Amino acid sequence: MSILKHKDITLDDVISDLEQRLTENLRNIDRVKKLYHDDATFDNLMNKIIEKDRELFQKFISAAINGETTKCPTPWRIFSIILDIVQSEGEELPVKKPKPLISINKNIIRRNIKYMGWTFHWLHGKNTLLSIYDRSGDLIYQF
Repeated sequence: MSILKHKDITLDDVISDLEQRLTENLRNIDRVKKLYHDDATFDNLMNKIIEKDRELFQKFISAAINGETTKCPTPWRIFSIILDIVQSEGEELPVKKPKPLISINKNIIRRNIKYMGWTFHWLHGKNTLLSIYDRSGDLIYQF
């Protein structure tokens, strides 16, 4: 529940809540970092996360084909934490900006980050497209 629904909330309450969330996020990042310690264990972790995410979406698509109405799955929490780690500790790569063919291209923001040999590419426009490439440069995930 959001703390902003309370009418008698103070600025100290808001700051305390934000500090608590930050502490929890940092604790989660430390937990996830303990799951890998070298290239091989990071590869294994990423492959498991991506496979789990793929399974969730396959179930969602199967349910939709069968006429069931379900909510679109959200990414696995550990996946979100990995993306936070990548953005804070990864190496920002230069992005080749294409020549704008139409005016909409100039509003698209691109970001490439290399972390543990993997490349993470964000394309921000009206929505966000995330592409993940493994060490050999093969596209293994796109959402």
